[in-house]
Amino acid sequence: MGSRKVKYGGTVEKIVQLITDLGPMSTCELCEELGVNRMYVSAVLSRMRRPTKTLPKRLYVIRYLYQMESAKNYPRAVFALGDKRDAPKPKSDARASRKASDQRRRALNTMNSVFNLATPRREYRL
Repeated sequence: MGSRKVKYGGTVEKIVQLITDLGPMSTCELCEELGVNRMYVSAVLSRMRRPTKTLPKRLYVIRYLYQMESAKNYPRAVFALGDKRDAPKPKSDARASRKASDQRRRALNTMNSVFNLATPRREYRL
């Protein structure tokens, strides 16, 4: 049982071809097109975003999208080919995230459940 070295060359070529043909794409879109794991594509993309001794930076972040891939509303990078500067990552809105957190907590505490019987009164006050 020896270790198996993964060859990224084929995936890199496929990613370059997809972005050339279809235009800028996010990690999720690349995963769907390639039919591979998101973690694998993320690893390849991070290697392509960094310059090496032999190759320049091959991808850059052109913009950020808010996709609801999971329950979190998180900015997702959209990649384009080139050696340009990355777009700045948008700052999070602390007020909006606090409001959403308070709404989730309020809904959890006001639910009629046997699990809330042992909750202290101070937990119900927000």
